[in-house]
Amino acid sequence: MAAAIARSAFSLADRIVPPLAAQAVLAGMMRVGARMPIDAADRDLMSLASTSSLPLPGIAGRGAEARLYDWGGDGETVALVHGWQGRAAQFAPLVRRLRAEGFRVVALDAPAHGDAPGRRTYLFDWVDAIRHAHERIGTFHALIGHSFGGLAARIAVGEGVGTGMLVAASSPADLRSVFGSVRALRRYGDRTAAALERAFSRRYFSGGNGHHRVDDALARLPRDLDTLVAHGIDDRRMPFADAERIVADTPGAHLLALRGVGHSRILGDEDFLAAATGFVTASRTTPADRGRRIGPPQQERREPRTPPHGRRATGRTRVASGGGSEGKSA
Repeated sequence: MAAAIARSAFSLADRIVPPLAAQAVLAGMMRVGARMPIDAADRDLMSLASTSSLPLPGIAGRGAEARLYDWGGDGETVALVHGWQGRAAQFAPLVRRLRAEGFRVVALDAPAHGDAPGRRTYLFDWVDAIRHAHERIGTFHALIGHSFGGLAARIAVGEGVGTGMLVAASSPADLRSVFGSVRALRRYGDRTAAALERAFSRRYFSGGNGHHRVDDALARLPRDLDTLVAHGIDDRRMPFADAERIVADTPGAHLLALRGVGHSRILGDEDFLAAATGFVTASRTTPADRGRRIGPPQQERREPRTPPHGRRATGRTRVASGGGSEGKSA
């Protein structure tokens, strides 16, 4: 009953007082819901990581804190960044594979997610967390982001974070896509959408335009940055068209299209895990090479790999059916 009344009130505000409806949407965009639990099978793995805090500026400079998990080791560093209402433990299947390959793996809990404190957060907390981890650790061999974390990873690299390669899974192409997904969920009109954009910029960018910062960062991404874009064809939260946009704007990108993995289940999918691990290991460097930008794996460029289940790729696109799951990500 209460939910129905709230929906009716929002619909009325959308039609009559769009700025009021926009404020309600904006508040919901920054508020994080129930935290994702850690699967019992992943607790031992998470306990092996050392943990530390990353102090961040936070919304409106009020301060925030992210958590950094570090499994250690002498290999090159691969950093993992979860999405909205996710947590570092979502990457457990990939962490196991990367550690088995000898990489040092680190992962983040963004503010108000996982074991990080807080109740509210926004996109640039993710970007700041990636930057602070980079300042603490140094250049990454690879940076892997899921969903919201994939967009944050691309922004962070555009703003100077050093990485040899990047993997974006189920990622929005830009901030407009984030707003578009919120609008599809809340179903508001053009006037509320415009009011929301203005309210967002006033609150978080001192009257500037949040799109400008994101667009500028994405425009500064190295054009030859070797990038794997993995996306579910059936993703209902973030359209597959976003993956195609990222690839179109990134000459160094390869597209892995997956069937039957939805939005978050991709992180436990066998085809994704194999592709991501293979992509990251294909351009290992020697200790003397570390710190330099890593070039694209030449074999991958010359001849696309044959994807699982016998489907042959064309161009830089691979299509595979979801090949089972090692994890229980929703």
